[in-house]
Amino acid sequence: MVHSASGIAASDDAYQSVFIEHLQMGPATYLNIDAHGKSAADIDKRLTELYHGNKLQPFWIVDGKPGRRAIETLAVLDDAGSQGLVPNDYLVDKIHQYWNGKDTTGLVRLDILLTLGMMRFVGDQREGRMEPHKADAKLFATARDVEVDWDALRKTAFEAPDMKAFFEQQAPPFPQYGLLQKKLAEYRTLAPEGGWPSIPAGETLKPGMEDRRVHMVRKRLAVTGDLASGKLDSAVFDTTLEGAVKRFQKRHNLTPDGTVGNQTLAAMNVTVENRIDQIVLNMERYRWLKRRLAGERFVAVNIAGFEAFAGTPGKFDVKMPVIVGKTYHETPVFSDTIKYVEFNPYWNMPSSIAGNETLPKLKKDPRYLKKNNMRIFKGWGPDAPELDATTIDWSKVSKKDMNRYRIRQDPGPDNASAPSSSSFRMSTTSICTTHRFTACLKRSNVLSATAASAWAGLRKWPPGCWVGQRKGGVWHASMRSSPAANGK
Repeated sequence: MVHSASGIAASDDAYQSVFIEHLQMGPATYLNIDAHGKSAADIDKRLTELYHGNKLQPFWIVDGKPGRRAIETLAVLDDAGSQGLVPNDYLVDKIHQYWNGKDTTGLVRLDILLTLGMMRFVGDQREGRMEPHKADAKLFATARDVEVDWDALRKTAFEAPDMKAFFEQQAPPFPQYGLLQKKLAEYRTLAPEGGWPSIPAGETLKPGMEDRRVHMVRKRLAVTGDLASGKLDSAVFDTTLEGAVKRFQKRHNLTPDGTVGNQTLAAMNVTVENRIDQIVLNMERYRWLKRRLAGERFVAVNIAGFEAFAGTPGKFDVKMPVIVGKTYHETPVFSDTIKYVEFNPYWNMPSSIAGNETLPKLKKDPRYLKKNNMRIFKGWGPDAPELDATTIDWSKVSKKDMNRYRIRQDPGPDNASAPSSSSFRMSTTSICTTHRFTACLKRSNVLSATAASAWAGLRKWPPGCWVGQRKGGVWHASMRSSPAANGK
């Protein structure tokens, strides 16, 4: 027997009959809910299984009213905006509608709404709001490829004594996600106040200059905390402002030269609304990543920032620039196990680049490959014979025909993916595709030190994982698959 707040008794049998009636109606179908690749019918089936597993009794109602866990759950759903999410996606408007209900029908509806809202929120936090591979199947081939295991989460989700702590555990476990959340709150506070001033275009502003736009730069940087308040009306570009500009540039992955050129000006003039949209989008991208065990080492590539990091979450001990794909040859977004690290790599030109970019150059100059330290082979097999590009009639070769040729650039200073003898790349195999990220530095005097530092960092990975060998003048360091890495 369950008692309502008004003292009117609601029997277990009464709850059962009302739950049966509402579950048969299909709440998710009625509310037009589909998410995470599940149809409304799929969600209704899961909902029915959950409530029958609870003997058709409420999860959230205690003594005829929302219990403490329900109150904590609604508070989190109401605050979904702080996670870059939309509260009404979690039915908070309808939950509030039935929140103070006293009759059994209203309480059953409230309980079902809280369950649906909670499940959608957990699914969004653990999987993401969208299915990225549907947006771009090639770019996001393996992003967000793990679904929420509700059988495993059922007990913790519906019996957690502290729902606030439970929901916090559903957020992406990456330090960067928490930093984005803080920055989102900061920028949303600035938005109603107009954000920051826009700075007109003009000549590059440099230390020592006096320009009417300098005081606008001061005000712009003061809004985001890059410059301390004081002397904001000064038109002189002094050393204090130079330091503030460098701080801004470092935060935006720009060359910290302390001058306000075109790139820095463009970054300063991005509106607060656009920055908020970028933060929300990047928080979503973190939800697509596979979750990792505390202390587990991994390599992360900031594709937009042309940088790679290796270490544990929040403590990267290896950092270096990387080469990534251009807009028309984009680097895919994925998570996988590193198979090997290759020093001084060959670069095997992708067929798409060979057909679209190299073939037109060969038609003009058959010696193009030799001039660029490239070789061509008849096929992609390990024993494919080498050909002489100057003996091929390239005028009769089509883009499709280029698939039967393998063009390879040898290691060395002219290598497209490894412009130095100390460069290396890490490869991972995902299904049938090999993704390579090549690390290279611009100044030769630090190349050897960086390669050594990277190798020292990689050696910290679990013993027995790495195997080094030399093949054709190239050092390979292979990471063998382990039961833990494969989740077996």
